[in-house]
Amino acid sequence: MILRNRDRFWELIAVGDNGGSIERLPDEGVQERKANGFFFEKEGRTFGLGVDRGVVWLFLDGELRAAHNGLLVSVEDAEELRTFTAFDGPDLISSVTYSPEAPYWNLFAMDDEDVDGFTWMRNVLSSPERMAVFTAVNG
Repeated sequence: MILRNRDRFWELIAVGDNGGSIERLPDEGVQERKANGFFFEKEGRTFGLGVDRGVVWLFLDGELRAAHNGLLVSVEDAEELRTFTAFDGPDLISSVTYSPEAPYWNLFAMDDEDVDGFTWMRNVLSSPERMAVFTAVNG
């Protein structure tokens, strides 16, 4: 699965089938290369969403999980920090506490998810309509 960096659009990584391997792809031909989703880095760890064979996959710091009804992700605010959590049924599979960036003004209106990858992942995974669009565009 090929994922494109949400913040640096010309940066691509290839994620192995089991999720354990990440390979940074060379710059040659990156503009023409189709990606299957997006990734971002937080505190030296890599996270993202991608589509492979019609299935949306959540990439959590070296581990791939298929999006399904028992997979729940959340982003909780606590004062100046946020905590992202992902559960597969009752099992906690990822937790990251971080300082969020605030949306800033540019030529377009920005939302929280434009600068916070975890909020973006939660919003896509919690909306059947957005999941369908994400699958169609990246599959």
